[in-house]
Amino acid sequence: ASKKEILASRKSIIEDQKTERATLLAITKNKEATFQNQLADLQKQQEKIESEIAEFEQKLKAKFDTNQLAGLGRGLFAWPITLVSSGGTGRLTQRYGEVSNLYRGRPHNGMDIGAPIGTPVYAAADGVVMAADNNDRSSWQKYQYGKYVLIRHPDNLASLYGHLSRYIVYPGQNITRGQLIGYSGNTGYSTGPHLHFGVYWAPSIELKSIPPAAGKVPVGVVLNPEDYL
Repeated sequence: ASKKEILASRKSIIEDQKTERATLLAITKNKEATFQNQLADLQKQQEKIESEIAEFEQKLKAKFDTNQLAGLGRGLFAWPITLVSSGGTGRLTQRYGEVSNLYRGRPHNGMDIGAPIGTPVYAAADGVVMAADNNDRSSWQKYQYGKYVLIRHPDNLASLYGHLSRYIVYPGQNITRGQLIGYSGNTGYSTGPHLHFGVYWAPSIELKSIPPAAGKVPVGVVLNPEDYL
């Protein structure tokens, strides 16, 4: 995509954000107590989704042998967002395996890269799009990864790009390393604008229906993204 196209997309994303905020304000006007109760219910629902994902991932971990990953290593993937240190706006805000209250004491199953909404997101390596989906039900019923892209790579690895404001690829599409696939956002269960970048052992991935999340939620054997960047 050209710089002009990227700027046009970012402008459009900002307009979408304004519309969403206006809609949310209209929904919640004079209904603060009701909305707070709904948000509390939403958090309980999200905790249930995360518990199911953790359970699925533990079962899959016991089932699949990842010894074939030996020999793969750093540099296999490119960073999906240009970091501040390289002249971009991305900052690593949460590492893989770190435990925080946000994850209810569970280790983080990916890495978070903080970036303004509308920041270009690029494919980490060549591959094929396995899924491009949305776990959100509305502008306030936001679950798991929100808008996300999942790419399978030739070396039995897969990469996940979550909380996007927009994706511009489709399932089955061939992707090249460094190709623009979407723009960062704040969709899904998120406390602020960032990209969730996850790496999986591709043969283990399943796309699950986990209500009340919309669409399919990817689950599988998770790996440390920093081992491949």
